[in-house]
Amino acid sequence: MIENYLLEYLVSFEENKTLSKTASKLNVSTATISRGLQKLEKQVGVKLFIRKPQRILFTPAGENAVKLAKKILKDQNDFIPAIQNFAQKEIIVASTIPSPLLLLKNKFRNNSEYIFTSTPLKKGKALSSLLSHQADVIFTTTKVNNEQVKSLPIAQEKLFIKITKYNPLYNQKTVNFSDLNTHEFIVFNDIGIWKEIINDKIPHATFLYQNDPETFNELVKKSNFPIFRTNLSLKLEQTKKLH
Repeated sequence: MIENYLLEYLVSFEENKTLSKTASKLNVSTATISRGLQKLEKQVGVKLFIRKPQRILFTPAGENAVKLAKKILKDQNDFIPAIQNFAQKEIIVASTIPSPLLLLKNKFRNNSEYIFTSTPLKKGKALSSLLSHQADVIFTTTKVNNEQVKSLPIAQEKLFIKITKYNPLYNQKTVNFSDLNTHEFIVFNDIGIWKEIINDKIPHATFLYQNDPETFNELVKKSNFPIFRTNLSLKLEQTKKLH
């Protein structure tokens, strides 16, 4: 079995390029690094380095060894956090879009049987969060392809606009994105992927972004600005009215 410190020597040497810089980084002697790399090469039984008078280069096998060493060291660093997160007695749900988290938070509000923790998640972090057990369930707009993860479609979120009778669009039977290009909208800042969509589809509209929920709700009540809603956010509003 190869000791961890030999893998650390290998990765550090690849990063620092020379024995002296590697030794300085790891606070050991140059001879220690040299012996460690020789020992590693002997243990794997494959030539990892091309040794020249003033320089040591990696063979293709050596370059591959570095990649594998980085993965092994990362997996080992993630080992304890993964076990600790897995053992927590709570349901950790993350999402790259806000509506599922709001709906679940409302559903679990009066449920004492489970501890529900919700976490906003950046795009591209879904798979790593699941595999390290930082989250038990993740809602995302794209399918996660991995044999250790089950990825299923559960709902389709649709975008609507909500307008008052004083808005000129009120009497139209249908409204397209092009009809909205000259309008001003009050928009809550934390709307996930919808922010990218409205900025792309209505580039000439004016968006008055609000970070504070109370301020946002007051502006909605006291102004005639159109606002965005989705089928999921409308469902949340209806659920709250029943409580």
